[in-house]
This record gives sequence, C-alpha cells and structure tokens, in this order.
Amino acid sequence: MISILIIGNEILSNQVQDHNLKVMLAELNKRSYKIDEVRIIRDDMDTISNSVRELSAQSTYLISTGGVGPTHDDITLEAYARAFDVPLKVNAQLEARLRQWLQDKPMKESLLRMVRMPENVELVDLGPKTWPLVKVKNCFVLPGLPEVFDKKFKGLLDVLPPVAKRFFAEAYTTSDETDFAAGLTHIQEAFPDVEIGSYPSYNNPDFAAHVTLKGTHVDLLQSAFRQVTRLFEESNSLVRATPPH
Repeated sequence: MISILIIGNEILSNQVQDHNLKVMLAELNKRSYKIDEVRIIRDDMDTISNSVRELSAQSTYLISTGGVGPTHDDITLEAYARAFDVPLKVNAQLEARLRQWLQDKPMKESLLRMVRMPENVELVDLGPKTWPLVKVKNCFVLPGLPEVFDKKFKGLLDVLPPVAKRFFAEAYTTSDETDFAAGLTHIQEAFPDVEIGSYPSYNNPDFAAHVTLKGTHVDLLQSAFRQVTRLFEESNSLVRATPPH
C-alpha cells in the first residue's frame, strides 16, 4: 500500500492547481499499486511531522511532494527529521555535489537549506546530472514544482519494487442502485478478495449505474464478474460489460 502526502498552503488556497496528485494516481494505478490514503496539508511543522509519522507507519511506502526548496516555508525535511526523532544536518554527499555544480560561485545559505537532511536519509542515485531521490525510511520526499516533480517521480517508479498485477472488469446497467444493492452486497460477501464498487449516473441516457471490479486473482475476478453480469441480465438491464483485463 502507498500513501500520498501533498504539502503546500498554495494547494489548499487554490493559488496553484494540483498537478502531482493526478500524475501519481494515474501512474501508480497503471502499475497496480494500491493507494491507501491521500492527504493535503498546510506548511505547518507539527502537521507535516505527525502526518509523516502516521502514514509511514500504516503504509508500505509514503510519497510526499512539496516544501523542499530554499525558502523559509520549505520545512518538509525538518519535519521528517522530527517525525523520526533524528537530527537535521548538512549531508556531505549532497554538499559535495552542489559545490561541484556551483564551481567558483558562492554557497548561499538558501542553497545550504537544500542539503540539510534527516540523519537517516538514503540517497537514491538518478544519474550524474540529476539530484538524487531522497528517501527517509519508507518515505520518498519529492519536490512540489511540477516540472521537477515529473522527473523525480519517473525515477521513483523505476526503483519501486513491482507488485502483483491488478485486473479490472466493469459492467453498465439501466437499473437503479436501490434495485440491485442487495444482490451486489451478496456478491461482495461471496468474493471478499475482489473490490467491487458501484457509481450512479444521473445525466447519462444510456445507463443508470457503473459497477467496477478489481483484484489480483483473475479467476476470482472472473467468477465475480459472471455473477454481476448475471444479476443485470436477469433484470434485463445490462447495457454492456467488459471482462477482466
């Protein structure tokens, strides 16, 4: 399971339209990772550290974005240090790389903020011309700026261990949810390892509800799918159905 933490006052105040969450949800689901929880929080030290502590404990991985730049409100890395009760200090490896890039230019205090890391940080190398991916315990700490985030997230996808493929199926019906709710509940109880969802549609002339099925065991998913389609066929309400794929 993966939890996602979006950090930034600008997201909550709608000053900046979110880009990162849409990308993460699309790409992680495409690769069959299961999303446990998504939180969007302010640039507040206690809120960030508490959220990091909780989400890292409940999930296999936590991915956070935002708050890792050079300005005063970029407090994410310090919050990570507090969450895991470790000191925040200049990372020698990052400082050396930064000084190499700067050559003879002076090292500003604002740049030093970007190489202060929790003591237990792990740096995942993404190549000589790319800033390493920051990992703290089971947490990946990504920037919020979309054009930088996209590159880092691509690198993260390359290092995440693969998971069992999830298969999907779906069915559309002209029946109202209230008419098939009991039958769908019975199917869900019979197949607890299949995730079944129902979504009503009030403005589509072709169907009244859309039922989805997800699971890692294709045989179980196929059996549940057959029962769902049979449920709608018996009421002569099946519009169309897509078997597990």
